[in-house]
Amino acid sequence: MSVSRYAASHLAGIGSSSLTSRYCTPVSSWATIGCCADCSRSSSTPAANTPSPSEPTSSTADAAPSPTHSTTAVRDQHGQGESSVAPQASAAPLSPPAARVSTGFLIEVLRDSNAEATERLIAILGPRLETIALLTAGLHLSPSVRGDRRMQRRFKTAHTLEEVGASVVPQPDDPCDTSSEVATLRSQLYAAEAAQTAAGAREVMLRENAELFSREATKELDQAKKEVRRQRELEQLSLRKLDGCHAQVELHNELSLRQENHVKAAEESVSRLKCQLQREQEVFKAAVVEQTR
Repeated sequence: MSVSRYAASHLAGIGSSSLTSRYCTPVSSWATIGCCADCSRSSSTPAANTPSPSEPTSSTADAAPSPTHSTTAVRDQHGQGESSVAPQASAAPLSPPAARVSTGFLIEVLRDSNAEATERLIAILGPRLETIALLTAGLHLSPSVRGDRRMQRRFKTAHTLEEVGASVVPQPDDPCDTSSEVATLRSQLYAAEAAQTAAGAREVMLRENAELFSREATKELDQAKKEVRRQRELEQLSLRKLDGCHAQVELHNELSLRQENHVKAAEESVSRLKCQLQREQEVFKAAVVEQTR
């Protein structure tokens, strides 16, 4: 009964505040009760003369006597019954007689009313709160209840606590054959496994393609590096050959200059020899002419 205790503890706080505001009326409104401080102590059931929680409490204006008649019940000091006072006729309205009510009497009346209202609320709400607690625990702890679709359908369409309680109880007209649902779940499971396998194969294929592409790209990069290295070596060799060719060209240029100088010197010597030969011929001709004379 932990739920009942919890409800009682909350209802006690709520009932005390509401009943205090409901039953704490002015002292003049309590004049109709016909009790005083001494009779409140001698009376064994003080709550019998008070209105029940379900009845509305009369206001001060309602508790005031009529202008022509005023009837009050006064208990004597020895508690031997009630004496009725004859109606008093008066031309002017009379104010109600002042009556003093002790604080203990009010506290006792409020305590009895609060206890009665609390017990009534607990009696009404206790079983329903327990039912809600049991249903909540069953929904949170029972896997079979969570997996029952028909129960879930009844539970969602329930509008009262009785319908909620009846929705979680196994019904005799519920079919026990769940082969279609099992087949549906199995097909969904197989489809999910097939989709997962296909996705895994696709991922493996993509990874293998990426690895193959990476290997091919690495090979091509290595070949390109080797080709660049070979081209650089060829360039260096060509540069060295070019330097050798430049040196040979310079050497040939020097040789050609020397040959040109030699040719010029030979031409000059030939021209000198021709001049000398011509002079010698002239001398020879002159000598021959002289000898012939």
